[in-house]
Amino acid sequence: MPHRARDPRGPPDLLPRPAHPADRGTAQPARARVRRRAVQRRFRHHPRPRHRERELGAGGAGRRARTRRTHAGPRSRRRGRLRAHCAGGDRARLSHRDAVRAGGRRPVVGAVPRPAQSGVARVSDLQCAARLLLVRHGEADQALPRSLTLAGRAQAGVVADEFRGERLAGLWSSTMLRAEQTAAILARGLKLISRPDDRLREFLLPEEEMPGQPATQAEADEVFGRWLIGDLGPTLYGESGADVDRRFVEVIQEIADGARGETSLVVSHGGILQLGLTRHCDNLALPFVREHPLPVGAVVEVAVDGDRWWCHRWHDVRLSD
Repeated sequence: MPHRARDPRGPPDLLPRPAHPADRGTAQPARARVRRRAVQRRFRHHPRPRHRERELGAGGAGRRARTRRTHAGPRSRRRGRLRAHCAGGDRARLSHRDAVRAGGRRPVVGAVPRPAQSGVARVSDLQCAARLLLVRHGEADQALPRSLTLAGRAQAGVVADEFRGERLAGLWSSTMLRAEQTAAILARGLKLISRPDDRLREFLLPEEEMPGQPATQAEADEVFGRWLIGDLGPTLYGESGADVDRRFVEVIQEIADGARGETSLVVSHGGILQLGLTRHCDNLALPFVREHPLPVGAVVEVAVDGDRWWCHRWHDVRLSD
């Protein structure tokens, strides 16, 4: 009869028997088998961890291999939030850092790949779209220098009140006096610093501001009408329509690339805004722009994502997504 030790701490089968040199070859396997069965009974209701599995090697011996966890840990939850934030539409993109966090360099759900331009892919196509609020300056005097009237200052104050709760990345303005005065009112109301940029200036200049160009207002309107329909060859005050369009697109792309996923405020003029936005916004057509001319103090909301521009608001008209 095998020796059984009595101990209140557990079953007697789990307690070791005093070792003896005579029974090492016979009794040890029996005790190990009893101990193994007791352990199996104890853990028979505990499921096996899902992140571990048994696979057979080349020699047929079983071994445990650690695989990907199937439960949603903190890292996977963070990746899901990043995908949900930047996959809100077919124009949304992730930044390089967020794309790595969201799963390396794999494509993001909801992202539409774009063909590379000149063999090089745009960095902005990997990021979220930039939101630009393009503001036409307030009402100005007709006499030179064209400064804001009292009504124009009030219009700039209304725009500042409208976006007071917005989180804005910056404020840019044209270098012409009426635009700089409008930007100063916005900067004071929104606690921003205005950054003047000459590429945002208007092209319909009185000949006193740019001498040597004896063009009348009727001739300027005729040239501007030809620009709107796509004929950018004629010049006005030393600039062709292609030159004006090029500098406008250049400054808008720079502002958008520097504030991806953020909102920026830009103060410019009616002529250059209508020309540039009509040519580059995918959902703006010339008949709509002619039916809804931009008044002074108007705001246009545009989303810029790489080479795609989309207008969401044209003054008081909301455009569908």
